[in-house]
Amino acid sequence: MQVTRCLHTGAIFVTLCLMASVTLLQLQQALSQPNAALKKRALAIIFNEAIVEAQDIVEEYIGRESQPELQVLGLKVLKKLRGFVQSSENVDIERLLSMLSHPDPEGRILALRALVGRRSPEIPRVVQQVCAEESSPEAISLITDLLKNNPDVGNLPLLLKFFDAPLEKTRMDALEGILNIIYGCLYPSVLKALLDPSAPMKMKAYQLISKISRNNLIDALDFMLSSENPEQSRLSGQLLPSFLGSDLLPLLTKHASHNDAETVGFCRRALHLMSLRGSGEAAALLEQMLQPSVAAESQTSEAAARKTSSTTGAKAPPGAKPGSEPKQSASERTTDLSRVFSPELAASISQFPYWLTGPLHQGITSLEPRFLLSRLREFYRRIGECLILTFLISYFNRGIRTQPIDRVCYRTLQTGIGKTDPVSFVRSIASAIPAPAGSGDLFPFIISQRAVNDLSDTLFEEMLTLQMGWDLIDEHPEEGERLFKPALSSIEKLAVSLSPILDNRLIVKFAGKDGLEIPDLWAPAPVPADPRALANFELAMNHPLLIDKSSSVGISLFPFLTYDLDRGLLQRVDPSEHDLWEFLVEGNILEAFLAFLKEKT
Repeated sequence: MQVTRCLHTGAIFVTLCLMASVTLLQLQQALSQPNAALKKRALAIIFNEAIVEAQDIVEEYIGRESQPELQVLGLKVLKKLRGFVQSSENVDIERLLSMLSHPDPEGRILALRALVGRRSPEIPRVVQQVCAEESSPEAISLITDLLKNNPDVGNLPLLLKFFDAPLEKTRMDALEGILNIIYGCLYPSVLKALLDPSAPMKMKAYQLISKISRNNLIDALDFMLSSENPEQSRLSGQLLPSFLGSDLLPLLTKHASHNDAETVGFCRRALHLMSLRGSGEAAALLEQMLQPSVAAESQTSEAAARKTSSTTGAKAPPGAKPGSEPKQSASERTTDLSRVFSPELAASISQFPYWLTGPLHQGITSLEPRFLLSRLREFYRRIGECLILTFLISYFNRGIRTQPIDRVCYRTLQTGIGKTDPVSFVRSIASAIPAPAGSGDLFPFIISQRAVNDLSDTLFEEMLTLQMGWDLIDEHPEEGERLFKPALSSIEKLAVSLSPILDNRLIVKFAGKDGLEIPDLWAPAPVPADPRALANFELAMNHPLLIDKSSSVGISLFPFLTYDLDRGLLQRVDPSEHDLWEFLVEGNILEAFLAFLKEKT
């Protein structure tokens, strides 16, 4: 077997040395071999040819490479690829499109690589005309990537043709390209009919839309708002009043600073209508949008604070991007919060990680109870989602599996964490999570034991009190001021009940501008992780790992929590179909979950 492995490694090395161009699959195989010379050769090819489509492969390789010399080389390659993409953005897109007709295949591939990440209505038109006969794996991989990000109905023949490509990434890009055509071309055409002057046309459109899931409709609106074409984003803005609901808030938050003023106006109108219906969160977001000077002043002060802070630690703390996690000590955060909340509550909240407490540190432009309640509500929402995702993963990792509790978890995977009641979910599965090994164990195990054995525990009582309060405010917005003080009291008790969170750490590994960084982002002020505490764990790039106090056990919180490299933030996300599939496969629960979905249909 060892001889066979050596022959295979040698064959790859000869291939890399002799071929003028190599495929992504061959580069991926080379980087997975133990031979250092082979890995150096593969990295050199990626570097010299600026193979931007290999960026994910290089990131994955850096995450598992243990030799410092090769890690540095990998980071150098990654920096070159990112720099190539950034410099390509300065090249006129018409010039790049004209290069797609270049007689030299290498020239065409160079143009395709320079176009990666670009969006323009001209891209699909030109690619459909001049790239239909491309047959090299490199070109096909780049073409599917381009078409995926530039949906057009005319892309379908090419995307269907590339479904048989040997490289998995190419097939995945082709599938995503087809889905984006549905969201970006077909659904918008149906939605546009809602604005048609013909009443029968509108009725027919409503009939069709009633058969589309709410999540898919929100995705379609998001896709339209993200379009480079202002007509498309404005159309989505006009449609927003037809789809008002709390699940629209993340979409409106995302596009609050849209570069098209008319689209921003439509978003504000939707928020105004939602606030009239009693949504405090919509009113708070609208207030933020209407006070750009305050927001600009806040960003300026944050930038100044980041400039004077230490440069050690994770990218999120020293990151220069607005909205990234600031480097503040617990005492600084307490002082900041004390301007709004009581000293006791400020001290309690400031101990928690920024991913949870961010709503209480950012965007407080008013001291009105109605506005502050919306900030507290967002903090509570993040606490609830944190409990759900950590308990869900803990159950599938180490829980005592039973069919009834499996079904509770499958239902959460189907409907989404954001639409699950945290109190009901945690209580339903707590009995199936083993007892903790000690006081510093992972917090889902400690809280589960309390939920089962401690009848006097106040955690769920306070959570239920807050949920009833939010519901009451939704129904009677005028009661917000009266309920403000009770909400503060419940939040303070909730923070005390969640103290086991403070004994854990959340480690993330990512490739920053200055090299590989591994911070603990669960601390009040993110700090570099102690390498000695990570000896028992393999860290995947950008995948947060929750670790107990003794550094003996850990669980990955991906794909429900990830590190956003561009924004420098931990972010709770709804997993993509691919990431969810991988999670189900790794947990050996795919077949059971698919059987559950089949029952539901």
